[in-house]
Amino acid sequence: TTGGFTSLITALDIAYDVKIERSWIRDRLQALLLTFTSGGLISIALLALLAGPQAVSFAGRLVAVPAALEHLWPLIRMGVVFICFVLALELVYFLGPNMRQRFRSTLPGALFAMTLSFTGSFALAFYLDHMANYSRLYGGMGAVIGLMFWIYLVALATLIGAELNA
Repeated sequence: TTGGFTSLITALDIAYDVKIERSWIRDRLQALLLTFTSGGLISIALLALLAGPQAVSFAGRLVAVPAALEHLWPLIRMGVVFICFVLALELVYFLGPNMRQRFRSTLPGALFAMTLSFTGSFALAFYLDHMANYSRLYGGMGAVIGLMFWIYLVALATLIGAELNA
């Protein structure tokens, strides 16, 4: 994972037009920090996604849960997912490039990148569900092709957000 974040740090340095002056060990430590911080936030977001709409009704059987919370849970859940993803990306934009910047100055690129990433993910899911038939054409490799294309879209959105910040 640190190898991937090291490559992302290099790409962010290029996007921000800064010189790469960190040592190899400092880059690896920075990548390790990014792995744990953004990985923790993304884990919280995935937990909220996996909990699903039934989580509050299940908790309501164990303890008293207000009815308003049950009705608002789908919105709260999507809000938690979006906020965790934006914060993770903002940490990447803040800690990744080799330059000093304010944390709030990375917010526009993070919001744009996450909006672009979510829109691209929904569009790709619609395309793969309704228009493409990769499993018939490629068999089991169709899922791998779809996953690689999705990773490409998310990486492209991340770098576009970095360029917007720069």
